[in-house]
Amino acid sequence: MGSEMCIRDSGGAGDGAGGGGEAAECARIFFTASLGDARQKNLFSAPVLARAARGGGDAPVPPAPTRLTHDDGWHEVVLSRSCKVFVDVFCSVDQPYRVTLHSLSDGSKLGTLYQNADPRLSTLTLPAPRLITLRNRHGVALHGALYEPRASFARPRPLIVSCYGGPDLSLIHISEPTRRTP
Repeated sequence: MGSEMCIRDSGGAGDGAGGGGEAAECARIFFTASLGDARQKNLFSAPVLARAARGGGDAPVPPAPTRLTHDDGWHEVVLSRSCKVFVDVFCSVDQPYRVTLHSLSDGSKLGTLYQNADPRLSTLTLPAPRLITLRNRHGVALHGALYEPRASFARPRPLIVSCYGGPDLSLIHISEPTRRTP
């Protein structure tokens, strides 16, 4: 889970009294996480159920979190104090950094604050790394970035292995810093 959190009152919250035992949604919590893919970081939203709804033996199972950032890659987000909008600093292996403003209710884009539009980027012929996943003998997924030389590169081709201090820390992200620098 990330460090950005906000709890927003939905305005239609019940206190559970006389509500017929239904789970009343009283607020939503917002958090960043790598749910489903350790190479990504996204913004999610999930309901916080009223206290009365959580207390019984037949309490409902909360729904899965809703992903609010839609592009695959690495998202650093800042929520507004009103919890109505968020700023998204995004990058991926095939897209340079951009900063956009989004609605916190559904993640829809409201505007672009910064877009890296450097025309020199399109002249670079550096391929993005190929992201790979290998499994060790215990079945633990190990993520890597494979930088392949151009076909015209003289043989023998060099091999560079860069190890990191995993398994709890992954430095392989679907983000711009994974790209080669000229």
